[in-house]
Amino acid sequence: MFKENGGLSSNRAHCKARILMLMSFSALVMLMVFPCIVRGEGHTVSLVRKISRGVVAVNSLPTSSKDLFSPVPHKGIGSGFIIDKAGHVLTTVDALVDLYSIEVTLADGVRWPASLKGMDEKTGLAVIEIQSPPDVLARLRPLEFDTKRPPATGQDAVALGRTILARPIAIKGIISAVDRSVATSRGRIMGGILQTSFVIASGLNGAPLFDLSGKVIGVCTRMFTPSPMVSGAGFAIPAGIARWVSAQLIENGEVERAWLGIGLQAVGPALQNLLDLPVTKGAMVTKVAPGGPAYKAGLRAGNKSVRVGNRILRVGGDIIVAINGAPVASEADVLKILRHKKPGDELLVSIYRGNRLRRVRIKLERQKD
Repeated sequence: MFKENGGLSSNRAHCKARILMLMSFSALVMLMVFPCIVRGEGHTVSLVRKISRGVVAVNSLPTSSKDLFSPVPHKGIGSGFIIDKAGHVLTTVDALVDLYSIEVTLADGVRWPASLKGMDEKTGLAVIEIQSPPDVLARLRPLEFDTKRPPATGQDAVALGRTILARPIAIKGIISAVDRSVATSRGRIMGGILQTSFVIASGLNGAPLFDLSGKVIGVCTRMFTPSPMVSGAGFAIPAGIARWVSAQLIENGEVERAWLGIGLQAVGPALQNLLDLPVTKGAMVTKVAPGGPAYKAGLRAGNKSVRVGNRILRVGGDIIVAINGAPVASEADVLKILRHKKPGDELLVSIYRGNRLRRVRIKLERQKD
């Protein structure tokens, strides 16, 4: 009996050990296959707490107690974020109504006056400078731009703003589209824009859009919303453009853009097959500004229109295939190259005119308003 009971106890202990091992293995598999169940929500919460130390509220108009508790902030109120230890804050033009009454509310709830460094009407971005003692500036937590990894459609993203009561406001979603060309409320078309799966509310105007590594990938903007009464879609200025604009505003107080003086459209396989073009990729010239750099260099625009599916395209113009040896696959490539140039720089532009490849030198000029 003693041996049997001992054997039975041994078997039970063995079974218990196997069950515990199996449970531990199952838990490990869950962690590997479904990490978001364990760390996703907690990771986002801790990330928001960390990032929020660099996010500020921006106010440039007198506010009453009624305004403080309004669910929809009025004009002159927005968010921004600290970009360096000198106290520079990147925000939007909409948050700046009275340029002599700008206030910034930090994460600790303390408000400081701020002065304008510069505004860029084209992107709707502005840089202001916090006027505070050196010890306050030393404690600032600047956020970091991610300009090395371009955002991808479907990736997670979080927008984080701050109310004038110093409380953070966050919304999480995904990047719905990248590199979009969108018309602003004034009718100007901007390229390279990010679209989000969530609406950018008034309080998030100027807020940083960051990925789950905590890097800023964009700046939330409402400049593409037709009316303050219409929620519209969510859009953000990508980090690469925002960083370039903010650097120029800090250094010069304005953004100096190089101007080529042409309108462009991408060449694709459908257009190539229809018109028997010499290339399947490139940027076709659709218009040339009279007296502009491209006009002076002799570039030619399209002179007729064709229908490709449900699109009406201007065709017959020169096709840009390279600039300074860098290949050009679409009009977006031309815009990216121009972003790193300044007025007075000279470009060596490779174009197809008909089936003949030519090279043309074009001297860039300052972009006109």
